[in-house]
Amino acid sequence: MLRLEVRPPVEIPNNKNYTQLLRDNSDNNFDIVNLGYGASTVKDIYGTIDSFIREFPDYYIINLGVVDASTREVPLWFYRLATKKSLNPFYVFNALFYRNILSKFRRSLVNLRGRRSWISQKRFGKYFELIIKSLVKETNAKIIVLSIMKLTNGVEKAVAQESFRKQRIYNLIMKEITNHYTQIFLDTNKILVSTDYPDGVHFSEAGHKKIAEKLQSIISQNEKY
Repeated sequence: MLRLEVRPPVEIPNNKNYTQLLRDNSDNNFDIVNLGYGASTVKDIYGTIDSFIREFPDYYIINLGVVDASTREVPLWFYRLATKKSLNPFYVFNALFYRNILSKFRRSLVNLRGRRSWISQKRFGKYFELIIKSLVKETNAKIIVLSIMKLTNGVEKAVAQESFRKQRIYNLIMKEITNHYTQIFLDTNKILVSTDYPDGVHFSEAGHKKIAEKLQSIISQNEKY
């Protein structure tokens, strides 16, 4: 089993993500290796694909796309300069400028940049297929792909309605590729409601529990065959 997901914003010990909930299930006899990376695009993940392949798990749980699809107020290179301290000596200035000034004009900047995503639809499809194709070719694992969650109204007001349209398109790209390689596409929008991801991106405690229960069901059914 392979995947990392951020913890829900609640107090210990209730802040377990869906991978931890799966691990804690006494009926399971598998371990989970967390190899997720925050704010990663499909290109980033494909660039480190060997680290995923050499784990040789029985299942891969892949949760990608929202970073790629969302419309952005700044280019990816600047975002990383403002959020990755190790990348430059001007990190503090970039971070303050981004958080205290640019973020206040997010919607206007999104529109000024032509409502562009960090990864175009064409490049997203290319790298996503390379990821799936590589995992299928190099391992015997079953792949479960989680869809991008439907953006909430709060997020939409901040990043413009184009994000919602792109989210649907990128989900269709992932679903088509996943089905082509006879893997499993899990539409999270059929499982979760807006309160299960209150910030529009990250699962709440209830959201993680629902995802864990659904993954448990999928894995149990596949193990019968």
